[in-house]
Amino acid sequence: QPTPPGATPAPSAAPAAPPARVVPLEEALRIGLSRQPQLQQARASADAAKARVDQAFAPMLPQISGTAFYERYSTSTGSSVSGGAFSLGRSSGAQDLWSAGLTGRQLLYDFGQTPDRWLAARASHRGLEETERVTIETVALGIRTAYFNAVAAKALVGVAQETLDNESKHLEQVRGQVDVGTRPQIDYVSEQANYANARVKLLQAQNTYATSQVLVEQAMGVTDLGRWDVAQESLPPIQGEGAAPELLLAEALKARPDLSSLERQLDAQRLTTAALRGGYGPSLSLAGAYSQAGPARNELSESWNAQLLLTWPLFQGGLTRGQVLESSANELQLAAQLEQARQQVRVDVEQARLGVVGAIATLDAAKDASLAARERLTLAEGRYEAGVGNIIELSDAQLQLTTALGQQVQSEF
Repeated sequence: QPTPPGATPAPSAAPAAPPARVVPLEEALRIGLSRQPQLQQARASADAAKARVDQAFAPMLPQISGTAFYERYSTSTGSSVSGGAFSLGRSSGAQDLWSAGLTGRQLLYDFGQTPDRWLAARASHRGLEETERVTIETVALGIRTAYFNAVAAKALVGVAQETLDNESKHLEQVRGQVDVGTRPQIDYVSEQANYANARVKLLQAQNTYATSQVLVEQAMGVTDLGRWDVAQESLPPIQGEGAAPELLLAEALKARPDLSSLERQLDAQRLTTAALRGGYGPSLSLAGAYSQAGPARNELSESWNAQLLLTWPLFQGGLTRGQVLESSANELQLAAQLEQARQQVRVDVEQARLGVVGAIATLDAAKDASLAARERLTLAEGRYEAGVGNIIELSDAQLQLTTALGQQVQSEF
């Protein structure tokens, strides 16, 4: 209707907020695996290791350098003393010197020092590639874990909302009984407390869900998703998850990239030790130089030389021995770390297997408990309405249903 003259127009309703964007697990993984800073660091480390492989290979290739210079200089004859008189020398005038040349050196043999350093760098690079795989799988696991924690938190919001709706219905039911005088006033006061507690539980569940969303964003490595919501998802059973423990362990020992990374690191350390042992022996190299020099650019004379060089560090104060001993100790440390990691994999696999088995059994029991608790609440509501039940029975039935639904959510996710 049109606004009457002189009347204040009614305020227009605020525009409704747009619905929250739903981010499914697949999209969360895609975003996280492309933007998580941990992955960027791991990739950069692998790229740096690849560059070190090229650096380690460089000494095995010919080393060639060029030089060129121009010099302007003067000389003078020496001074003399004759008959008590001192005579200064005379300058021969300024002169030019032009020079240009090439020098080259090729390593022939050094008891495996340089080749083993190159092989060690390659093994180290492969190890860091496996470390990158570890980071990828760790980030993916973190995203999945945080995501399903958020899905569970959202489901618990639903449980809390259902509890609040039930308590609201019970409050109306009890108030009607009190108003007609069939129930004491204490029942109404007790149910008011139950309703207030249910409101608090709902607010807490909503806050927990909001916090879990922040943790999902952290796992993804993003802060610009805006308003979003999780999808109602679950992971299907993984093929082979019920296999015998020894089969699962064998698969894990073969597939785990963290073990492969440690194995590559151990290979690199062994090669480093071999390269250091090569320092006990000599190195053989071929060197040569070619140059042109003269007083003018059109008056250059040529010269060249070739050398076969044998270099042998006969005594360095025990430096090589100390380096070999240190590298050998690092080998032992990595070997022990690898064995410890294998033992930890066994624990990880067994814990995961038992966790899945226990969750499946608990979930079946939790579903049965939820059905029984819901039926008990229905009976308690009917008994209270008929006057044969009491407020304690009704409150206990509601509490049991809320607990059973919460346990079902935790078992599933």
